[in-house]
Amino acid sequence: LDVNNGANHLHGGTGGFHRQLWAAETFTTPRSVGLILTHVSPDGDQGYPGTAEVTAIYELRNDNELRIAFHAIADKATPINLTNHAYFNLAGKGDILGHQLTIFGDAYTPVDAGLIPAGLPAPVAGTPFDFRTPRAIGERIGQQDAQLGFGSGYDHNFMLNKSADKAMEVAARVVDPASGRVLEVVSQEPGIQFYSGNFLDDSVSGKG
Repeated sequence: LDVNNGANHLHGGTGGFHRQLWAAETFTTPRSVGLILTHVSPDGDQGYPGTAEVTAIYELRNDNELRIAFHAIADKATPINLTNHAYFNLAGKGDILGHQLTIFGDAYTPVDAGLIPAGLPAPVAGTPFDFRTPRAIGERIGQQDAQLGFGSGYDHNFMLNKSADKAMEVAARVVDPASGRVLEVVSQEPGIQFYSGNFLDDSVSGKG
């Protein structure tokens, strides 16, 4: 595979899907508007075997729900792990340290100094990674903890408490106390990555 992050392969490589121009088609239903994105990754792209036909569907519903669905079909055995990498600041400005976060998982995946998973999962109990009840993101982000030090904050996978394999359940909830805005993440996947924007700077700005 293409090496683009030290000795590692990150985000699909130097020419990963996030750097490709996808074909786009809009759609409208009585309850939503949306966008269908399609891309064909040729055999050998970034070192991956097989031609992959990939679809990403973004749907914004009238009830303020954003649905994201990924589909991929490849003609050879190949690893594919698609995700969404958007950032959310529910206040619309400033930082997110006051956001109240809940993650429905009893364990997380420790990393090494290169932010690569280092081994077996570890329990969140008694650590700055315990968000099983609502806690401010900034409450413990500055603690003297080796795991927080590796990434200057949170950049870790949390193992979710699933009632059944592939069950669509709430994985995390974030609340901005000032505005009252709430974000819930619902997923059928076994884990969720929490990244606190540790390496972002003022060159990346969103819409408040």
